[in-house]
Amino acid sequence: MRIKRESSCLNKSYSNPTFSRRPYRSRLCCSVRLNQFIDMFSPLRKDLSGELLQMLQRQYCLWCSIFCGIATLIALRVAFAGSLELLINSIDFTMNEPIPVPYTCSGDNKSPALAWSGVPVTTKTLALIVRDPDAPMGSYEHWVLYNLPANVSGLPAAIPPTPTIAQGALQGVNGSGASGYQGPCPPPGAAHHYHFKLYALDVKLALPPGATADEVEHAMSGHVIASAELIGTFAR
Repeated sequence: MRIKRESSCLNKSYSNPTFSRRPYRSRLCCSVRLNQFIDMFSPLRKDLSGELLQMLQRQYCLWCSIFCGIATLIALRVAFAGSLELLINSIDFTMNEPIPVPYTCSGDNKSPALAWSGVPVTTKTLALIVRDPDAPMGSYEHWVLYNLPANVSGLPAAIPPTPTIAQGALQGVNGSGASGYQGPCPPPGAAHHYHFKLYALDVKLALPPGATADEVEHAMSGHVIASAELIGTFAR
């Protein structure tokens, strides 16, 4: 009789729908609520991922634009610099015009002021040689100057005849064997032409002060990037 009662109790317990279905319903309810929670934040997640992707795309486009802009500026700078022509001039005389007396042996024998522009960006140093090709004994050198820094854009008048000058260049010897500038001094007669030739070089010349024009020309052979010339005349 006891065994039967226990059996019926067990049967009653397991046959109770409330008892048997409650764990399943609880799990089902939790699963539904979790899915609802995920679905509630799903649009937000999509929006955030979309905004993040757009932000990364904007950053990428920005850096690409900056890089392209810098590359364009560099290319334009190189192209523009390469298209410039090296020019030399003087405030004291113009091309193929007479050199004023103060800059000749008939005056103060001082060097004229010079200025130049269009120096190539690859220039390391500048050199200047002044010649008179009309001299009775052949070409005569009136001024030899070299290793002038590329960032120098001119020389003032009356450069002293010292082995080095304030602008950083070295001075060679002129036709008389002296250092520095020697003004035009032709014999009486027809006007002579004086060529102020400026050279842009891609090296610094390994020469001491006092070099001759021939030594400077030999050292800079194969290193001339550009050159410019200003011609003045003088007659006595």
